[in-house]
Amino acid sequence: MITLIAAIGEGTRALGRHGDLLYKIPEDLARFRARTKGHPVVMGRKTWESLPDRARPLPKRANIVITRDASYGAPGAVVVTSIEDAFRKAKDAEGADEIFVIGGGEIYALALPYADRLDLTLVDDDTEGDAYFPEYEREFTKEISREEHETPEGLKYAWVNFERT
Repeated sequence: MITLIAAIGEGTRALGRHGDLLYKIPEDLARFRARTKGHPVVMGRKTWESLPDRARPLPKRANIVITRDASYGAPGAVVVTSIEDAFRKAKDAEGADEIFVIGGGEIYALALPYADRLDLTLVDDDTEGDAYFPEYEREFTKEISREEHETPEGLKYAWVNFERT
């Protein structure tokens, strides 16, 4: 199963700006860690570089980085040059029963046609970004779960899972 996991603005689908996440909700980050732990994660070079040094590679997960530069160095990760190669490598990794795509915007767009499931945090916010999650609403109309939350500061968000229809 291939799952795209992201926190996005519900109305804008914005997910990042200036190489950083728009939303860093502690409970959501903990959920991300719990969901992806033990499974391969696929990401683009920019997402890899945005991870703090202490978190690179993401622990207890096979890290697969997609870049156009085949000689790119990503210590602790497997470097590939296409989404297809990323999925081939991920299928050979531990925990490959579910492969997570973790960003960024370009990689989500490349991976969407292969995805079986979306694991989205929909944030009730209209902040614009410079990285966006692709349009998914036509292909993923089957909502399989929704859990509403609110931060202590009053920011509302929901963990929503969709399956391809």
